Amino acid sequence: DELKLIRELYAEKQLVIYHFGNPYMIRALGLYNTLATVMLYQDFPEFHEVAFRHFMGEVTAKGKLPVSLA
Repeated sequence: DELKLIRELYAEKQLVIYHFGNPYMIRALGLYNTLATVMLYQDFPEFHEVAFRHFMGEVTAKGKLPVSLA
């Protein structure tokens, strides 16, 4: 179960989460206290490519969420 694995890691490690979808789901899952959370809003291949490029340091993220995750 993916959610179980994520929660186990969350309890033991500082995570950086790349989330493809609604930012309120981070709050609903209780995963808002991370080292960083990168929101991509859509689960399209183009967004996955940007997330990978961001993770590799090829692009920077400049935006700020219009909502609070905490």
